[in-house]
Amino acid sequence: MSTAASKATPASPGSSDREAARLAEAVRAAAGEGALELVGGGSKGWLGRRAGRPARQLELRGHEGVIDYVPDELMVRVRAGTRLVELVALLADRGQFLACEPPITGEAATVGGAVAAGLSGSRRPYAGALRDQLLGVGLIGADGVYHAFGGQVMKNVAGYDVSRLMAGSLGILGVIADASFRLLPLPPAEMTLALPASAGESLSLFRRLKREGQPLSGACWFGGEAYLRMSGHAASVKAASASLKKQWGAREADSSLWAQLDSRQHPVFAGEGDLLRLACAPGRPLAEDCFLIDWGGAQRWLAAEGQSLPAPVHPGDSWTRYPASPEDEGEVFTPLPEPLMRVHQALKRAFDPKGVFNPGRMFKAL
Repeated sequence: MSTAASKATPASPGSSDREAARLAEAVRAAAGEGALELVGGGSKGWLGRRAGRPARQLELRGHEGVIDYVPDELMVRVRAGTRLVELVALLADRGQFLACEPPITGEAATVGGAVAAGLSGSRRPYAGALRDQLLGVGLIGADGVYHAFGGQVMKNVAGYDVSRLMAGSLGILGVIADASFRLLPLPPAEMTLALPASAGESLSLFRRLKREGQPLSGACWFGGEAYLRMSGHAASVKAASASLKKQWGAREADSSLWAQLDSRQHPVFAGEGDLLRLACAPGRPLAEDCFLIDWGGAQRWLAAEGQSLPAPVHPGDSWTRYPASPEDEGEVFTPLPEPLMRVHQALKRAFDPKGVFNPGRMFKAL
């Protein structure tokens, strides 16, 4: 079995890992004194609500490094404080990647922050979400004890899937100490194309290309143009690109726009105040004034203009509000139906009985 030599360590986070022991001790101390605000790279402070009550910060960045990397088995396990840019570079050296493309929202962005945020990039509709590629997590619970959930192979299906529960939990259930992921090989060929189209025309094109089985790995629209990323074997990418150039007058474009869109660092976001993000079925009618459509139509962005969260028009749709002001204490996620909120509250009590971790970060009632 081969492992990554640069930062690999045989230490177990449940025993001899000194940094994990420091985190566990901090949690035990906080359990009797108040709340903890979990801080990794600090690059996603814009996601979620402000802390519901005063909390001491628990610094997680020092808990870093690769625990195990087995390229032949397409698996990597890393400590939560590991920087995403370092992990991505390590995997790329071996021709592999995290297919969910978690947004790198700054050089300091960490793996633990990516799991807690649960965000996925433009490849999500074609390669799956972050939770789909999360094999297992190590979690320091409210009792200050390290607990391992899931495994390091896809066939581990015993018990409740707590690992996936951590994806998008915003740290309200415990301290994510480490995570293991399923990897994919980097595509042999990739090309981004741009073509003039309206939003409606783009949605129709996205659906058509998917039905045809084209090697699509990204599809977005903004500024009067549709952008398409083709990934796969060189012959299929070349054929699909040639067809789009001939039928639609497509031209080659800079592939860096996908990472910029995922991290909200693209100029299309410049100058916007409060933002609203709608996650919906890709075929939804364009009833809202979108300035950006991504995920092949399933993710849509518009300016909030000071409005509160809209009510979902269709079951399964969800809104997220991104306040421009860090002092904004309103709800940022679509309110849950009462039965579902009770389930969330029961989970919060089970994992965090004293409400130590990130109180109010997801919903005021949590």
